[in-house]
Amino acid sequence: FIFHPNGHIVYIINELTSTVDIARFQDGTLTRIGQVLSQATPFPKDNSAAALKISQDGRFLYVSNRGANTLSCLQISPDGQSLTLLQTLPSGGDFPRDFTLFADDQFLLIGHQKEAKITLFERDAQTGLLTLLPTSAPLDEIVCCLASD
Repeated sequence: FIFHPNGHIVYIINELTSTVDIARFQDGTLTRIGQVLSQATPFPKDNSAAALKISQDGRFLYVSNRGANTLSCLQISPDGQSLTLLQTLPSGGDFPRDFTLFADDQFLLIGHQKEAKITLFERDAQTGLLTLLPTSAPLDEIVCCLASD
């Protein structure tokens, strides 16, 4: 799960159903207020949502989908209480696991579990949309991705 920058909304990834729950956090209690698919359509084979990250401006949420081998961009409403799917695109590898947004939110790096590979996306700060760059690198045993300043 990840908190919206306002500290009152939480996004919870549901690995087995490939959905994201939206919950209100108040007085130590979570109350679900919505749910969305983590990609454009339900994936017919075994799919599992893997990771989620939020842009620093709190306007966009990103989700990786293993099995479907996709990465999704969802726009967050100004109050944080709803999500709108903007984009689902190929992750550039097999079984995307974790990913990270660089400190400046200009790039997103994703690691793949079944293919020893990381891929790089450029992020449009205004629209939140991603573009796969022709840059990749071999890397074994990817479990977690972190970017530092």
